[in-house]
This record gives sequence, C-alpha cells and structure tokens, in this order.
Amino acid sequence: MRKKQINQLVLASYTKNALDDKKVAKIANSLSRKDLKVYIRGLKLAEKKKKIYVALPSASVYNTSKKIFINLFPGRQIEIEEDKLLMLGGRVMADDMVYDFSLKNRLDDFLAAVEQNYDEE
Repeated sequence: MRKKQINQLVLASYTKNALDDKKVAKIANSLSRKDLKVYIRGLKLAEKKKKIYVALPSASVYNTSKKIFINLFPGRQIEIEEDKLLMLGGRVMADDMVYDFSLKNRLDDFLAAVEQNYDEE
C-alpha cells in the first residue's frame, strides 16, 4: 500500500474531529503488518498535530493561560503541565516545534555564551 493510501485511511479514522475506535479497529484488521506499522505511525502523527503542550512554572495561572492558548490555537486540544524548573515564562510544544520562553532557558543560554567566549585562566 502506498503512503498516500495510508494517509487517506488515517483521515478516514476520524469522526467529527475525534478518533473513532470502531473505524480504527476495522482498518487495522484489514492491513498487513507492514502497512499497520505505517498506519499507526500516521495516527500518532495526526493526534500529535491536534494537541498543543504547554509547560508553566505555576498551577495558579492555568485557567488564564488556557484561555489564551485556546484563542491562539483554535480547534486544538491544549494540555498544560506544571514544571517548577522553568522559574518564569513557559514552554510551548506545537507539532515538532518547541518554543521556550522560560527564565531557565535564558539563563542556560547566557551561561553557555559566557563559557564559550571567555576562557578560565
């Protein structure tokens, strides 16, 4: 089976923008082992594209932040997790891109630049 056909099967696995378990089972039962692996990989990628992962340093800003991200990424599911190591700011993972706006990331970049540009003698 060609990749284009597998992608069509992945799209056919959804009902009203949600993965339909009955359709997935029916499609999976009709595929060869090799095609099944490609199909599962395609499903995982499709599900990943539907979600936005957000890491914030404090749980107290979840409600406000979630509304902001829902407006920024309409039609996508927002998953927020708490990461105390971020200190301030946040990290957003959308598709294969990671946007890190945290104080920890800035400090790590600063320390790396200092280590790279100045010798310890």
